[in-house]
Amino acid sequence: LPQSPPPPQSSQSSLPHLPQPMPQASQPPPPPPPPPLQASQSPLPPQFPPPLPQSPPPPPLQESQPPPPPPPPPPSPQASQPSPPPPPPQVSQSPQPPPPLQASQS
Repeated sequence: LPQSPPPPQSSQSSLPHLPQPMPQASQPPPPPPPPPLQASQSPLPPQFPPPLPQSPPPPPLQESQPPPPPPPPPPSPQASQPSPPPPPPQVSQSPQPPPPLQASQS
């Protein structure tokens, strides 16, 4: 009987227990940091409210922006369509007629 108790103690040996408590001791310090994080979170909430008042101004800006973009697109396609067709015919016709006329005159 007396021998049986010592083996468990020897197997557990204070050494293995020590390593375990050591990590545990190192773990407790980390928990304290979490509370500071929460404290830091508390200031963050107050910061969010200020941005909220700022948010209202942006919407109006966005509303003013959408109207301008729509008008430009329509004019641009229309202007681009009429402009290209006229120049090519004029350019192609202008060079062609002069040479034959000059040749006939000569």
